[in-house]
Amino acid sequence: MAIITLDGGQSSAALGGQTITYVQQMVAQQVAGAPDTLIGAHLTRVLNDFYTRSTAWRANVGPYAINGGQDVVLLNPIDQNTRLQFVLGAFMFPFNQANDPLPLVPSVRQFLGGSPAPPTRYYMQVPDQMVLYPKPDKSYGNILYVYGSLVPTTLAAILPDMSYTQHADALIWGTLARLYMMPKKPWSDKELAQQYQKQYRQEILLYRDLANRGYGPANTGFRFPPFAGRAGSQILPRASG
Repeated sequence: MAIITLDGGQSSAALGGQTITYVQQMVAQQVAGAPDTLIGAHLTRVLNDFYTRSTAWRANVGPYAINGGQDVVLLNPIDQNTRLQFVLGAFMFPFNQANDPLPLVPSVRQFLGGSPAPPTRYYMQVPDQMVLYPKPDKSYGNILYVYGSLVPTTLAAILPDMSYTQHADALIWGTLARLYMMPKKPWSDKELAQQYQKQYRQEILLYRDLANRGYGPANTGFRFPPFAGRAGSQILPRASG
């Protein structure tokens, strides 16, 4: 099983051990009569959607083993709360006693053939299955790391700290939009649903941009995968409320 290195936003110590129920309770206060199980189900969908589209939760994950003659590396599961959703980069460390990580070059096509040798490239045949090329000529041990975007699992109990310190509004607004959009419920409100949906989408764009800049002032030329939505969208001002 892989681990998230350098904590990776997993610790909840700064929040006194808050769990996912914190967000559910915030939503329940605004949707009288909605069952807890229903709120939880919609929140789970929002968590997956928000972190998939924004890629706001990122970390180095590993180490994974590189075994001789095996070119496919399974990247999930990470732990009971976390899945790797999209690989942004990969590297080997240490390699041949070098102190610097050795980056692997991404490829959009899978290579066939070739003689076994130390891997230099990788191809993602599905989002969490990495194919190394060339096929490893020997076992190198646990030296493969990936830098990627993470999402909570469907059974996650613990969220990263930033879910509460930075992303709580987005998660609440996204869940409210889904609940208010439900037809013929005591809490149904199409106008409110549209308002919260707009604010939620703005948060996705905002935190996508911040993550691309490493939560700092750096410029970025990163291109987003198709499932993340429009790559060139302009960041909108954060809505109040």
